[in-house]
Amino acid sequence: MAILRKLAVLLVAVAVALPAGATSVTGVKVTRIRRGTSNDVFVQVSVPPGTLDCVGGGILVASETYVYDGDTSTGRILDAILLAAYSANKTIDIVGTGTCRTYGVGITQTRFENVSTAVIR
Repeated sequence: MAILRKLAVLLVAVAVALPAGATSVTGVKVTRIRRGTSNDVFVQVSVPPGTLDCVGGGILVASETYVYDGDTSTGRILDAILLAAYSANKTIDIVGTGTCRTYGVGITQTRFENVSTAVIR
């Protein structure tokens, strides 16, 4: 019974920790990291989600799903985590913020979910 109680507490803690409406992936590999013309860093994973939750669903995902600002302290930490996972061919978990960054105009618009956290498994 004590094990079930601990498991229930753990599940609630994980549910509370995840941002509402965020697109997350678990157990995937980083297949591409690309720095854009600004400080934006785009990340492609081996198994992308089908839609982005940051826009209410329904938006198809480009090959690069996630983006973050590589010129912030958080961005530098994400750089280290994602480059280490890519270099070592390790699986990771990525959680988005629930907000999108949009590039392009009109029909050429592409949306990428901002990265909240990344963890190497």
